[in-house]
Amino acid sequence: MLAKRSLILFCTIAAIAVAALLVWPNADKLSWLFKSPEKPKAKFILGRTPLDVFVASSDLTINLAESAGKSFKLTGEVWLSGPSLTSTARDDRPDGFHLYLREFDSLHRYEACSRFLRDKRRPMGGTHPTDIVPVSTFSGFPLHQWLPFSLVATPGKITFTFGQSSGEIPGPLEMDGTNSIGLALGTKLRNVQLEVLGDGQPQPK
Repeated sequence: MLAKRSLILFCTIAAIAVAALLVWPNADKLSWLFKSPEKPKAKFILGRTPLDVFVASSDLTINLAESAGKSFKLTGEVWLSGPSLTSTARDDRPDGFHLYLREFDSLHRYEACSRFLRDKRRPMGGTHPTDIVPVSTFSGFPLHQWLPFSLVATPGKITFTFGQSSGEIPGPLEMDGTNSIGLALGTKLRNVQLEVLGDGQPQPK
């Protein structure tokens, strides 16, 4: 008798579920019955907790793979160690910290660091430069001190803030290529957070 009642109960639940899917054919399957908690929009990309300090043990590059081809926001704090002692490129990581954005290769990318924001032969503002175009220049940032930074990259613009200085690369911009953080030996990062905003579409203000 118990087995029979269990079978009847199971069949009833199954019938209700099938009927619901027939009534709402565009429903996201059984998500209305089994809702999973929303995933956070942003994640800390270094350390187990937000304030864990990451120290570069050599000149290195951190790839932001999840941001490729998408609009994204990157925030955090950096402790500048000084220029790279091994890089042959004079402007590469001039204070030990550099963001390489929409990088096709070392000659084609957007760049941001504690010294400047610039376009390196990528489309910008309706033009396609054939050389490096400085957009904003910064100065006066001390070494060996925590400084906040923020970058938002969309097809419409790249906005970069470092300390109290900021600049903007106007669009339309290309979205292909890799995004990464370049560090020199001894540079430190903490509270670094990456938020993927979408699939390359402009985000509402």
